[in-house]
Amino acid sequence: MSLVVVANREPLRREGDGWVPAVGGLATALLPVLERRGGVWVAWGEKDAGSLPLLHYPPAAPRFAVHRLFLPPREVAGSYHGMANRTLWPLAHYLLDRVEIRRDFSPPTGRPTAASPRPCSPCGTIPMSPSGCRTTT
Repeated sequence: MSLVVVANREPLRREGDGWVPAVGGLATALLPVLERRGGVWVAWGEKDAGSLPLLHYPPAAPRFAVHRLFLPPREVAGSYHGMANRTLWPLAHYLLDRVEIRRDFSPPTGRPTAASPRPCSPCGTIPMSPSGCRTTT
């Protein structure tokens, strides 16, 4: 059985001409499982997701894929640097005095389209656009 991970950050980071595992907690915990079972990791692709939206890892004998999503700077500021880091991360780590809840952390981004899908996670792992997640067709 393969695994699907939806997270804010990708599990790999660029080093030189290649990619190496990231050192974050989720990546450290789940990369060995993905390498054993196979699967896919879906996340914000940071700098070059538009030109490199898909990675197969490890390169010599791929066991899983990383789907890297492009997000405009405003969404990164509101969702990743805002809600994820200043609301969800402190809540998940019981640092209640650091929790910030602000409406501007998740600016509306419009409806998803075939050209620009917006993944939504019911547990809030990728808090990109609450209005987009709730929209029905």
